[in-house]
Amino acid sequence: MVRDHQALLHVMTSGPVRADAEAERRRLVARIVAALWDDDVLGVNWHCDQRMIVRSDELRDALRAADPVAATLGGGAPPVLRDFDEQAMQRAIAEARETWPKAVAHLQAGGELAAKFPFATRTSGTEHIWVSVDEVVDGVVRGRLANAPVDVEGKQLGSAVSCEVAELSDWYYLQDGEMVGGFTVKVLRKRAEAGEKK
Repeated sequence: MVRDHQALLHVMTSGPVRADAEAERRRLVARIVAALWDDDVLGVNWHCDQRMIVRSDELRDALRAADPVAATLGGGAPPVLRDFDEQAMQRAIAEARETWPKAVAHLQAGGELAAKFPFATRTSGTEHIWVSVDEVVDGVVRGRLANAPVDVEGKQLGSAVSCEVAELSDWYYLQDGEMVGGFTVKVLRKRAEAGEKK
């Protein structure tokens, strides 16, 4: 039962926005999770996908694959987070927009910053993707995609993009090893920790 599992390991990485570097980071994180695997594991959630993938022996094995993201998301395991709290997510997005000046100040002081924006998919949907921010000018964020899109035509990891601040859905940066911001991430984390305890 999901409610019997207590652990939630949340790992965030940063580094060069290149396909080879991202692939190596994913393999490293997956190996760490596999090494820490125990009976109290709830599941796995990747930064590029909203779903929490339910624990199983197959999931643990998939973490050791050459492409652990594809192996774990493509395995057909039912996600726990299909029914995440939409109102909580909207409040998180509103908080991210209200506190955006703090993120910009961090960037202007020479810090690294990631921001999340919606992108239209080929199937008329929306995919929220993290962007490594280079600059913010006149309400426009310019940067490079920090996640590999699943279904956004003409875009890939590292693609240059310009996004309107008005469409911002989240932001974060790391300070002394701690995440600052990440409001939607915290909603997903809280939902995962709650599991089936309703």
